[in-house]
This record gives sequence, C-alpha cells and structure tokens, in this order.
Amino acid sequence: QGSMLEYFSSTPTFNVAEDKSQMGAVTESFRKKTIFRSKHPSHSVASWGKDAEWFVKDHQKDNSPFGKNSPFFKAYIRKGKVLCIGSDIGQVSIYHVAEELTDFPKEVYLKKIYEAKVITPENKKIKVISKVHDPTQTKYRIDNDINTRKRLEKYFIKMGCLKTISVGKGKCSLIEIDPTINMLIKGAKSGCTIYGDLNNL
Repeated sequence: QGSMLEYFSSTPTFNVAEDKSQMGAVTESFRKKTIFRSKHPSHSVASWGKDAEWFVKDHQKDNSPFGKNSPFFKAYIRKGKVLCIGSDIGQVSIYHVAEELTDFPKEVYLKKIYEAKVITPENKKIKVISKVHDPTQTKYRIDNDINTRKRLEKYFIKMGCLKTISVGKGKCSLIEIDPTINMLIKGAKSGCTIYGDLNNL
C-alpha cells in the first residue's frame, strides 16, 4: 500500500515475524501459514515448499528489492511462473528484475539510498538499505497506465510468455518469468520498457 518512497520516508521498523502483509487477505493468510519470510522491509516475500528457505535467504543483503539475492531474481533463474488470480498483470513485481540486469535507459530509482530498521524472527535488530523507485517515473508504468498494460499484455501473449483464461467473472493470467524478463532486458536495450516507452515494440 502506497509508494516505496512513502514507506521508507516514514522511518519504518519492519518486524519480519509479526507485520502483516500489505498486499491483501490472500497473501496475509499465506504468510500466517509459512515459516519462511524474507527480511526486505518494502518487498518481503513469504515462501513455502521446496527450497523455501533458499528463496527468501539474504534478500536484505541487496541494495534493491530485486537484486540477485531476491526471491524475484531466484524465481527468474529457476524459470518460475507468476499466477495472477483475479488481478491484472500490471501489479507484478517480477518485471523490476530486468532493471537490475541491464543498463536501464531510464532513471527509475531516486539517487538517495534509504534505510529501514528490521526486527528478525530471532528478535535481532538490523539495518537494511535500499534503492527506492522514483514516483515521478511511474505515471505511464504498466501498473498505472492502462494503455501500457494492454499493449504489453498483447505482446506477451504474442510472444508466448503469457496465457490468460476466465474463471467465472474473473481473469487468471499465467506469466512465464524467464522469457518475460529476457524480453524486457532485450527491450530495454532498444528503449522499450514497462514505463510506457513502447515505440520500438
């Protein structure tokens, strides 16, 4: 809820074991049933199943929520999938992995590095630093702009990395992470991004 900037500007203290998910009832219910949760204050991920601990381990050690220690990057190298149930493909954090893996053509992060306090499940207090997305760059980003979202959805389907079906009155979308990120990396090199720069698409 809210922007990364708003969150980090509030000088937060994130309690890994106790703080509720801010992404809705489904994720909060899932969090309560899991043992493993990453220690990144703004993009914490709960994990369950095979290699659950590995997926969330060391997330707090990167200076970005989407770096090579993040569950998002690990899902990419494991060729995972994102399932959107009754939600749009705009609200998918995995896209930001591409920003970490290429010379990204837009300055999407603020220059200032922010800091938050984190209380671990072992009740240790640590400090976590993180880059923060610049809210002035997000107006035409896939999560905020319907035209960007529709164009990228059609492109993802055309390229075979997105499948959609209807379930009742809702829509489900299945995103193949590996080809999607590779496509976004390639697109970034020609100036095409999820931030609405789609002239070269």
